[in-house]
Amino acid sequence: MDSFFQIGPASASYETVRDASDLAHVRILIDQLWAKYRPPADPHFLEDAKKHFHQRTWELYLWHVLNFCCHSPQKDGPVGPDLFFMSGGQRTWVEAVAPSRGTGPDAVPMLEVGETPIAQDVPEEAIILRFTNALQDKLRKYGEYRSKGIVQSKDRFIIAINGCEAKDYRGEPQVPYVIKATIALGDLQVSFDPTGVQPSRSRYQRRAVVRKQSQQSVSTDLFMKDEYRPVSAILYSPKDICNVPERIGSEMYYFHNPLAENPIPRGIFRFCREYWVDLDHESLKFRDWHLE
Repeated sequence: MDSFFQIGPASASYETVRDASDLAHVRILIDQLWAKYRPPADPHFLEDAKKHFHQRTWELYLWHVLNFCCHSPQKDGPVGPDLFFMSGGQRTWVEAVAPSRGTGPDAVPMLEVGETPIAQDVPEEAIILRFTNALQDKLRKYGEYRSKGIVQSKDRFIIAINGCEAKDYRGEPQVPYVIKATIALGDLQVSFDPTGVQPSRSRYQRRAVVRKQSQQSVSTDLFMKDEYRPVSAILYSPKDICNVPERIGSEMYYFHNPLAENPIPRGIFRFCREYWVDLDHESLKFRDWHLE
């Protein structure tokens, strides 16, 4: 079997994993994933991985998670979405994306590290901008797939995002950034009764836009817009290939588009957390399938 890794110059992340003696276990994992993914991979996959290591290993890992969890992913060809699977007689397409921290004034700043702990503000709006940009790009790709007849009007369409490079700040807020990018949720607001008569109450402020450094506003209510109804759900992972958990997929979560034209069934992915919007009560719900 040919190895995923090739000799020659490549991106820093590729060379680090390929050459570091303490990352042999990661190389073994990647080669195992490549052996299973190789038949449907496009002919330029390995060469492109030298430049876009994180993006390509995200595709490998995503394929492996869905295959391991009995969804039998397939590849339609090099010009369509990254994979699809059948569920209940309906085709579900999955388009993978791994946004970077970006460039220019709106880039997510590097996390400062040092021997002495440093208190730092999390650049939440910059992180959300990276995710809104990724979703906008993939919605455009969806339009291209539809115009070419690859994706049909009744097909489900999931955007699978790996946020590791766009967000190297540890942890997620109670409502993940990707969800905040789609249903206009802002900061948590807590109100207290100083007399102690009434219980404290908490709610999330509405934030329909974030602003770039240029003051241009970017919508954060994407799933409230008709143009995003073709997107059935988001599947998300915060981990890169070097840090995936032993129980594969358990670090992920998925979020249903509440207005999707072709929604995916509740409980379709039982290896991670599931989020959905209760429209009747205007609340965000979740279920930890992987802990049951």
